[in-house]
Amino acid sequence: MMNETDDSLQLPIVSIFEANLLNLTQGYLGNPKVLFEEIKEIINKKCPSPSCLTATAVQLLQNSLRVGILHRLMINGNGWQEQRFLSNGKPKTGRLWTRHDLKTVPLQFSKAVLEFLIWNVAYAPNDIGNTLKITAGELLPADCLFFYLVYSRCRTDLELRGHYLKSSLFRDNPIIQLNFPADVSNSNNKNNLVKFSKCHGDIWMLIWEGLQSELKTNRLAIEEKKGQIESWDEQFNNGSWDSRILTNWLNALKDWKRFDLSRFLLQVLEQLLCQQDVGLSFWIGSLKSKEGPRMDRRLETHRKALALLQTESIFADWIDWARSTNFLDDDYDLARFWLTEWEHFQGDEILRKCRRILHEVEPV
Repeated sequence: MMNETDDSLQLPIVSIFEANLLNLTQGYLGNPKVLFEEIKEIINKKCPSPSCLTATAVQLLQNSLRVGILHRLMINGNGWQEQRFLSNGKPKTGRLWTRHDLKTVPLQFSKAVLEFLIWNVAYAPNDIGNTLKITAGELLPADCLFFYLVYSRCRTDLELRGHYLKSSLFRDNPIIQLNFPADVSNSNNKNNLVKFSKCHGDIWMLIWEGLQSELKTNRLAIEEKKGQIESWDEQFNNGSWDSRILTNWLNALKDWKRFDLSRFLLQVLEQLLCQQDVGLSFWIGSLKSKEGPRMDRRLETHRKALALLQTESIFADWIDWARSTNFLDDDYDLARFWLTEWEHFQGDEILRKCRRILHEVEPV
């Protein structure tokens, strides 16, 4: 019979502040047991912070972060599925945890995550002088993923969205910029276009592969939203920012020789152009024609709204390169992989329809 006083059966004891901090972390990471209302309550209700956290609380927090983030990538990000990606220039098929050795590529977090969580529990958003002094330049890859998950969980709340975008932890976060470019563009803050070329390495590749499903979902929402925009200035500004981000992203993939990480864009293009067969009005149909700017500005706005379709020139260069690569060339396996991807997502049909729509906006 098991002893009722066995230490292994006793729940860890933490303070009220530490309990709030742990619940907030679980809520940010998408634990269904922590409702969004509870997240808001913890954030809006100030709770004085202790001079330091107990060892028990720190251990529980570290475990919550690692397990919660990996669970998000494996389940929400479809990491449990057998998928095919590139590894050292060659195709590799398997689940996320078989393509990446998590023992040799551990998720590590900096002090920024803990400072952010303490800041959220200790202060209310409207407190005078409530400023988070950590900057995005100090973040590790796992930190960026954590702050993306925080933002993704809270972005439907406009007050919290605006509150978080005041910090460079969010608006200069590469994952947030790629998933929610319009949020950053409309934040009325000083925005810095991230250099995706720096977001490279084993941990980053794990993250980018694990987020492909969310990137696709969010990109579809971005394109659908464009067709609902009535303001010419908003369409122009959002499109300009989106165009820079997409170009920056695809250029980084070319440098990394990781064409596979553009898969979510091909999936969106195939769904919109080949399956739904949408036309120009899908992107610009709600712009108010009677209240619009001069003709040259209108033309440029239409072009910016079609930022996703403008990527066809980059994809065309990639497929031309792949088709010209010979068996004896060093990147032959990479080229064959890209040709397979291209054919699977009807790449030639995508190019044809992109060019047709892009031609429609140009003056005769």
